[in-house]
Amino acid sequence: MKAEGIFERHEECGRFVIYTAEQFKYLDNQTSEFVLGADINLTQSMGSIENFSGSLDGAGFVIRGASGSLFGKLENAYIRNATIEDSRIEIANKFSAGILAKEINGGKIENIKIVNSEITASIPNNIAGGLAGKAADSSIKNISITGLCIKTTTDLPLYAVGGIVGILENSEIENAHVLNAKISANALSSGGAIGESKGGKVTKSGVKFVSVESMDYAKTVGGFAGNASGTEFTRCEAFGSIYTETALTGGFVGKLSERGRISNSFAVVNIHAYEIAGGFVGEITNASRIESSKAYGAVFGGKTAGGFAGIISAENAPNTITESLALGAVTATSAKGEAHRFAGKLKHEGINNCHAYLGMAVIIGEKLAHTTPNPYGANGGDISKAQLRNCPKIT
Repeated sequence: MKAEGIFERHEECGRFVIYTAEQFKYLDNQTSEFVLGADINLTQSMGSIENFSGSLDGAGFVIRGASGSLFGKLENAYIRNATIEDSRIEIANKFSAGILAKEINGGKIENIKIVNSEITASIPNNIAGGLAGKAADSSIKNISITGLCIKTTTDLPLYAVGGIVGILENSEIENAHVLNAKISANALSSGGAIGESKGGKVTKSGVKFVSVESMDYAKTVGGFAGNASGTEFTRCEAFGSIYTETALTGGFVGKLSERGRISNSFAVVNIHAYEIAGGFVGEITNASRIESSKAYGAVFGGKTAGGFAGIISAENAPNTITESLALGAVTATSAKGEAHRFAGKLKHEGINNCHAYLGMAVIIGEKLAHTTPNPYGANGGDISKAQLRNCPKIT
């Protein structure tokens, strides 16, 4: 349906203006340029705009009361300058969901605020994200998500869940933040910001006061990202808490692989995990790197616990962690577990100029305390306050 028959064209900017919820629903399959002219209050009966490939400028107005993702698929669309409030979404089919969109394929998303919204998933293998279920080949900038809740009503696992996106593929995220959120979703991969990432870059982004909980079936859980493959993170942060039963758990990322890289980032996350846990990364593998980063918070791991990394492995190619710090207590809650102040389990010597400071590592039941994270050498050992002040600054 042509836009000319439904919308008024603004004389100065030439864009079509949307004033009502009734007009908003006619965005389906449109490719033109639109701008909001008023706040939009959606009704419970309105579904998603299934396909949109045009441009929508929210002009600072608010869209309220959505009962489904605003958009199904955004195909090379440009969405900007809008606030979305009080959305209540229930995923009752096998599709993905996000407050803005189920899927973003190409295009740009900029200057979006999402406030006091909720996603409930009731079908296994769903993908859920605060902004979008899945984003591929896209640019996402200046995003604020506050008061988000993502939860499940099924015992079987979802596929991926994140405070910003469930799955990120070959996309760029810059200056995106999640504040005061609870992700209590039984998923294979869960993260405070990203459930699973495959390629792309994430810069100057973070989560604050975000709790992530995942029970049975979970594989990777992270304060910022669950499973990160071939992705680059720079100047990112995670504040919050994690509680998991079966997952590989990290304060910043659960698993970093396929030449992934993290630099100048930190995690202030308390972790309670029944399996493998690291204050910053659960496992680093496949020629990945972490540079100039910090891990704070207490780490409780059932089998293996490390103040910075749960496992540093050498699968396919060695990894490196350089100029990084672990500053927290570490506990293995199993009598047969392993607890070290920097790396819980070291499968190759990939630590360079890294240190553990404060706290201690304890194995419950054996009353053992390790004063150094691993017994192989000086790197990763304890340092004094004076030495700490001389460590490379993390900005």
